[in-house]
This record gives sequence, C-alpha cells and structure tokens, in this order.
Amino acid sequence: MSTYSNYALRGVIAGLVTGVITSVIYLLLILPIMTELVEVIVHLRIPQNIPTKELKELISNIEGMINNLTPIVPITQIIQQLILGSLFGVLQGFLTLRLKLKELNSALITGLTYMFILNLIPLILIQNLTPELMELLVKYLGFNTYLILTSPGITFTVSLIILSISKKFWSKLMTPKQF
Repeated sequence: MSTYSNYALRGVIAGLVTGVITSVIYLLLILPIMTELVEVIVHLRIPQNIPTKELKELISNIEGMINNLTPIVPITQIIQQLILGSLFGVLQGFLTLRLKLKELNSALITGLTYMFILNLIPLILIQNLTPELMELLVKYLGFNTYLILTSPGITFTVSLIILSISKKFWSKLMTPKQF
C-alpha cells in the first residue's frame, strides 16, 4: 500500500533529476552569457547620468558576485529541487490517496501544477513587468528561451510520470524488506 512518504520519495527522486538537469542547463547555456546579460541589464536599468567609471565599477562588482556564486548555484539548484520535489510528491500522494485519482493522472496534475506555479506564472510576470529582459533573453538564447525557462517544470513532470508508470519497480526499491 502506498503512503505519503512513498510519494514524497518519488517527488524527491523527480526533484533530483530536475535539479541535475537544471544545473547542467545553467552551466552550459546561462552561465556563458551571464556577463553580457548583466552588462546589458545594468545599462537598461541604471540612469544614463551615472559617470562611466562608476558604471564600470558597478558592473565589475556584479560580475565578481556572480563569479563567487557560480560554484554553489548547481548545488543550491539541486537542494531546492529536492525540497520542491518532496512537497509536490506529497501533493501527488494527496491526489492519489484522498481524491482517488489514478497514478498517471495525479502525476500529470502534480507536474502541471508545478509548471504553472513555478514556471508559467513567473514567466508571465517577467514578460509583463520587464519585457526588455525577455527580449534580451530571447536575443541571447534564441528561440529556445521559453523551453529553457520551462525546462524544470517539463523535467519534473516527465520524471514524475515515469516514476508513476514504473510504480512496481520503484515500490520494490522503496519498500523495506522484512527479515
């Protein structure tokens, strides 16, 4: 019999996969353009009457912070996705155990909820509040910008669905053996 802890563990595994893939995407696609992106954003957001020397110093300070944070970003991404995965795993457990939805349906609803809350709402807010940032991302990342920005949700949903479909395999792995 499934329990909430089994669903939480399933969510943690999907979160781990999501964290690893998100970190790889960050390292391969976002990090190489980060310096240029910061420079352009600073030039867009900072008033034009600031002296060039101060502007260059500001950009240099921001780049220094980014360089210092770069090594820990993948680790924090993975930890964040593990925590989110456990929470959304419990949501899947609720949908399955309390609302009596099928495993596949509950995994799909959970994944779509993840995408809506953590990917689509922020994407819509960024698009509406700072359209120049989205234009900049599209300029540097190309057509794949929206795919890259929604990749955590897509990865989590697919991982959770695969784990839910292969329930028997995972239940053997997660169920403690009796001695």
